[in-house]
Amino acid sequence: ECFVDVQVLQSTQHTDGEMEYLLEVVDAYGADIASGTQLSLTSKSPYFLQTAHEYVLPLYQNAENWQLVNAAAPQLELTPAGELVYHNGWKSLKHADAQPLLYAKYGVDDYFYDRMYITEDAVLFAFLAEWEASRL
Repeated sequence: ECFVDVQVLQSTQHTDGEMEYLLEVVDAYGADIASGTQLSLTSKSPYFLQTAHEYVLPLYQNAENWQLVNAAAPQLELTPAGELVYHNGWKSLKHADAQPLLYAKYGVDDYFYDRMYITEDAVLFAFLAEWEASRL
């Protein structure tokens, strides 16, 4: 398992509801993936990744392709303003300066729309550096 900072280049929804994403790697933590590498990701998550947005995704690789570690929750999103949007399940990212953020509900099974937070992206990068160092 690893964390990969990616830019979403393209998304395609299949007839079965599965999403296929083409991602470009910005940086990787816990994996040897070069910046600029393109990855294919498939997911049945109800939380779609938006084209041209940047995310830090916890991933694992199966025999065929990359998969989200927890597809049942919104992913870590980096904003152009240097902020991090995350859900309350990321206890290690909880920060005193984090502010609640109300999102539009994705559907009846959306349990996170009112449990989102926004803070500086430095909180995430500090967590990733500590996480990666603990794996050595």
